[in-house]
Amino acid sequence: MENSSKLSIPDFYNGKSVLLTGGFGFLGKVIIEKLLRSCPGIENIFLLARSKKGKNVQERLDEIINTPPFANLKEKSPEVFKKIVLIEGDVAEENLGISETDQKLICDKVSIFIHNAATINFNEPLKTAVDTNLRSVREMINLAKKAKNLDALVHVSSAFTNWFESDNDKILVEEKIYPNPYNPDDIIKITQLMPDDVLNKITPSLLGKHTNTYSFTKNLAEHLIVNEGKDMPIAIIRPSMVIGSAKEPMPGWLDSWVGPTTYAYLIARGLLRSWHVHKNNVGEVIPVDMTVNLIIASAWKVGIEKNLIEPQIYHSVTGANPITWEKMFKQYLANAKKYPLGKNYLKGLKPFYKFQNRLNSK
Repeated sequence: MENSSKLSIPDFYNGKSVLLTGGFGFLGKVIIEKLLRSCPGIENIFLLARSKKGKNVQERLDEIINTPPFANLKEKSPEVFKKIVLIEGDVAEENLGISETDQKLICDKVSIFIHNAATINFNEPLKTAVDTNLRSVREMINLAKKAKNLDALVHVSSAFTNWFESDNDKILVEEKIYPNPYNPDDIIKITQLMPDDVLNKITPSLLGKHTNTYSFTKNLAEHLIVNEGKDMPIAIIRPSMVIGSAKEPMPGWLDSWVGPTTYAYLIARGLLRSWHVHKNNVGEVIPVDMTVNLIIASAWKVGIEKNLIEPQIYHSVTGANPITWEKMFKQYLANAKKYPLGKNYLKGLKPFYKFQNRLNSK
């Protein structure tokens, strides 16, 4: 790539095509909008999706295009939506559920792979979590290896996959892969061979320090990438709790009850009067557009680097601008009083935190 180190991010995406999973989710919608708006030279966005809730993939796409984040593009550059190519598939299936014809199309055309799809249900049965969050990563790596011109593979992980590795004094998790007692391949085989009832019984012992199957499978996925993605241009993004946008596609936009959003609403209504958190701890949240910018930039970064032998890991967290849970609560409460949500029960609201909760329960 000539003068690759001088390429801007939009220039890097010029004439290139992207394969995106999880495009119909909160994060995915913002990725699509940002790529179409900020990288006008992009060739295509191949969007891997499945029919859901009685709607086929085209109906689902039409639905999100008519949502507020895409209003500006729809008004000024409606032709850009022709760059979206729908690919029928399912990340939980073998070969991502993609037909042989579409696999060939992807390998011929796509040079940037963004694996954003995941099940974020913390209580998902282990088999379902493994199929969606772990085995799908292997399928994506295998597909990317067949690409004629691979520039980058970006995997969206989580900042909480290694939370228990932090030191109590420093509370620091580094941008590196931490040891795991399990081989990802063994866990995949166990979930494929073991009956569901037996698997459900042994899940708590398998999780170890992990509090849920989401964290467990996301952690294993990083190890699978190290094992099977050697010498590939791979970036692993670890966002914390993703919240509404700071600036793009519009300030404050969100479309789902993600992260502390539910808390903000309940506080605004005066319905959340007790919060089981340490009030002086940092509320680890990050606006969706900041994470999306990092995802897009990381593909550029690993794409212009040469001779990468291991994945590059990037945290998308609030460390540079922290806010405690107590300050967050007070900010939510101040906003609720300034912009009231109709009928509420804010009068006399005094939040209780973890320590006070314990006192009140005695």
